[in-house]
Amino acid sequence: MEALNIEKLIGAIVTWVVGEGSYVTKTKLLKLLYLFDVEHYRVHRQTFTGFGWKFFHLGPWAAEFYPALEGLVTTGALLQQRSNTEFETSFYRSAERIDPREPFSNVKDEYILRGILKMWGTRSTGEILDYVYFQTAPMEAGIRNAPLDFSVIRPEQPTAYSRSSIREDQG
Repeated sequence: MEALNIEKLIGAIVTWVVGEGSYVTKTKLLKLLYLFDVEHYRVHRQTFTGFGWKFFHLGPWAAEFYPALEGLVTTGALLQQRSNTEFETSFYRSAERIDPREPFSNVKDEYILRGILKMWGTRSTGEILDYVYFQTAPMEAGIRNAPLDFSVIRPEQPTAYSRSSIREDQG
């Protein structure tokens, strides 16, 4: 995926999460991108970001994430605020509002992102980590320090139409 769309995706995620009154840290943003890639893969059989996700330390990580994030901070597209605690956590907000439809050429991908944001965007990093580590197929099948295998994700199943049977005594 081209870098511009990744930058817009990151900006859209940050805009939405902060707009909902929550926070974005490096870890939370990385995991939200991973969750989006999982659901994008479920529908399209390929990730949106094209990141080389691997099982690193405890969870999914991609080397491409840090340069993308730093580039957005350097250009001023993302504003970084360091906390004044001993943990030196940075919080991010978008310099300008980026709508969740901007990174995409089709509405289906926008809906995938909106679904991830509605489900996970305002949750704590700990809740997201628990889900990512223990309930996503690539991590469940993952081997530490190895690339994650997204092909273990079950494809999206179309909703089957079924007619309810109407019996004469029902009516």
